[in-house]
Amino acid sequence: MPPISIGFRVGSGEPGVTLAESLDTLVLEHDRIGSPLRERLTPGVPRDRVAEAVRALGLSPPSDLLELFAWHDIRDEPAAGGRVDWFWSAAPFHLDEAIESYLQGVEIGGVMPADLDEVIRAGLPPGATFTGFWRTDWFPILAGAPETYAIECRPDADGTAPAPVWRVNWHPDTDFQTVQVAASLTDFVDRIVELFRAGAYRWDTNYNAVTTADDVFVRLGLGRTMRPWP
Repeated sequence: MPPISIGFRVGSGEPGVTLAESLDTLVLEHDRIGSPLRERLTPGVPRDRVAEAVRALGLSPPSDLLELFAWHDIRDEPAAGGRVDWFWSAAPFHLDEAIESYLQGVEIGGVMPADLDEVIRAGLPPGATFTGFWRTDWFPILAGAPETYAIECRPDADGTAPAPVWRVNWHPDTDFQTVQVAASLTDFVDRIVELFRAGAYRWDTNYNAVTTADDVFVRLGLGRTMRPWP
C-alpha cells in the first residue's frame, strides 16, 4: 500500500539513509513532543542472537529485523505509564515477547507459506484472504490495540531484500483489515515520522502516553483509523 502523501518524505526518500537513522529521527520527534522515549532506550540485542532466535522458528530473518532489535531495546517504567508507544497505539516488543506472540499466533491460526503461495497463484490478495489469521512468515514487532504490526520473514528469502510490514487484525471488519502497510521497515518508520512532523501526535502528561491530534488525522484523510495508514 503506497503511503498517502502529506507533502514531504524522510528516510527512504533520501539516498543512503539507514533504518537506524530513521529510528533515530523518530526518537527526535518524540523529544520534540516531550515524550520520554529516549531516556527509556537501552542497548539492543546482538544481531547473531536475533538471527538465531528467528531461524529457530524456521524463518529467514531480513536484515531490517536484525537492525531493528540491534538498534535499541526499551525499558518499561510501570510507575510512569509503562512502555512508551512508537505511535498511538503501538508499542515495541522485546525480543522474547515477539517470539511468544509469534508462537501464540501460529498456534491459534497459522497459515503456512505453501498455502499462501497457492492463494497468490490464484490471483487473490493474501491480506484479504488471510484476514483473521496469522501467516507463519509474519514476525511481530509492535503490539497495538487491536492490531499487531509484523515484518515478513519468508523462510526461503536470503535476508537482503527489504521486507514488507503488515498490520494484522485478528478481529477485522470492513474498515480495519489486515493489510500490508509498508514495503520496508524503513518506509514504515518514515511514515510515522511524517505524521509526527504534521503535528498528528502529542505527549499527554496526565496519561504519560502518546496521544493523537484527532483534527490532524481527519484533515489528512486518516480519521477513520487514526493510524498512519487507512
